[in-house]
Amino acid sequence: CKLLAVGSLFFWQWEHLPLAVGTYTASGNSLLAVGMPCAFYSQHHLLIELEHKAYWALKHVNFDLKTASDHRKLQLNELSELRDQAYENSVIYKERIKKLHDSKIKNCIFNVGDQVLLFNSCLKIFSGKLKTRWRMHLNRGKIEPINADKEITLVDVETQEEIAQKLHDKEVKKAAAKDKQEKDDLERAQVLQK
Repeated sequence: CKLLAVGSLFFWQWEHLPLAVGTYTASGNSLLAVGMPCAFYSQHHLLIELEHKAYWALKHVNFDLKTASDHRKLQLNELSELRDQAYENSVIYKERIKKLHDSKIKNCIFNVGDQVLLFNSCLKIFSGKLKTRWRMHLNRGKIEPINADKEITLVDVETQEEIAQKLHDKEVKKAAAKDKQEKDDLERAQVLQK
C-alpha cells in the first residue's frame, strides 16, 4: 500500500499550496482524490491519499475475511507441526548419540572383590581447571543390578573400623611429614650456628 502525504503548511507557505496540490493532481491518474487544506490552529493539512490499486486490494481483503482467516489458521497449524517434528527429530538424535556412545564402551564384567576406579564427576567452582577426576580405588564392592540393561552400581562395603584406620594412616603420614620438616629445620639452624 503506497501512501502519499503532504506535511503541515504554515500561513507563510500558503502561496505554495496551489503548486503542491497541482503537483499531486498531475503526478498520476491513479490518485482517487486530492484533499483540500483545512485550517487547524494556523496549520493546514492535506489528507492522506491512497493509490487506486491499494484501495481495491484493501476492498478485496475486506470482502474475503473468511478465506484469509482460514489461510492464516492453516499457516499456524503448519508451523506447530514443524515445531513438533523438530522436537521429535531432536529426541531421535539424542537416542542415536546415546546408542553410539554406549556402543563404544567396552563390556566389563564386575565381580565382587575386583579393583575398580570410582569416578567423581563433581566439579569444584574455584579449581584451577574444571576437570572430573578419578577419586579412589575400591577394592571391595557389592554389585546391585538395577535392571536388565547391564547397569550396575558399585557400593563400598567398608566398615567404620577400616575407615577410621585409613584416616589414622593419613594422620600418621601427615605427622611424619611434619616431624621430618622440623628435623630439617633444626639441622639447618645448627649448621648456621656453627
